[in-house]
Amino acid sequence: MVKSGAFSNASIRGLYALTSLAERGRVPGASIGMLRFEGQGNISGQIITNMPGRTYQERQVQEGSVEGTLTVDESGLGFGRAEIVYRYGDGIVLTTAARFMINQAETSSTEAMAQSLTVMQEGLDPATGGLVTTFLTRLPDEGVFGLESLRGTYSGVGFAYGGLSPVSGTGYITFDGQGGTNASNVQNFPGANFGERVFVTFDTPAGQYTIGENGIGTITSAQEYEVGAVADLVVTRAKVIGGVKVAQEYFWFLRDLLPTGGLATSRISKQFPD
Repeated sequence: MVKSGAFSNASIRGLYALTSLAERGRVPGASIGMLRFEGQGNISGQIITNMPGRTYQERQVQEGSVEGTLTVDESGLGFGRAEIVYRYGDGIVLTTAARFMINQAETSSTEAMAQSLTVMQEGLDPATGGLVTTFLTRLPDEGVFGLESLRGTYSGVGFAYGGLSPVSGTGYITFDGQGGTNASNVQNFPGANFGERVFVTFDTPAGQYTIGENGIGTITSAQEYEVGAVADLVVTRAKVIGGVKVAQEYFWFLRDLLPTGGLATSRISKQFPD
């Protein structure tokens, strides 16, 4: 079996889901995406970034492409460096340097294949002033994405980052595999006075979702504080069933800020994994 210390550029190969947060800056930011690694250090893919607009409360969701290179350190311990270029549709081009670490891998008799990585951007994010941390998780080589990639009941805990007061929530969402959802969640909001908390339940029985062939999609619901709220999502873990990559976990962020000014995000797992 392959032993520790045997990582190389070839250890990072295939399709990886991208999720990232820009924290501790002037305002919060988040990204989702899907990256392809060729096993020789080349990177390509797509990204969707939720970044600040012209005013504090305004947000803009930008779609773009990703290209770059990476190099795993010769020590073979899983550390490495990357140079990445993000090109967004409105002409924004961001070039960043980053350090990464292979956190989890599967091994065969001849190679170690990275299953998850943590990437730390060297400089602060120019849009938010925050420190960007990115997580990459490997998806199966076989199968395709489609509406059936989300089916069954999923649950998790969400948090809102960067607001005037912390907000959290937990609940469930059920996908019918054909584009429809129903959900219920309980959220912990600030009350009228400092330190007071209020629990509010939101039921969304007639939501809709999409999922593209790249594993990126949307969820649209109707909640009391934001009618027609839209969240962007990416499948982060999947199992191939009948030729379909069925999500066992996904990550989402809400497009608009909450009334408290926070950016809501969550990592959601299937209650009964396939």
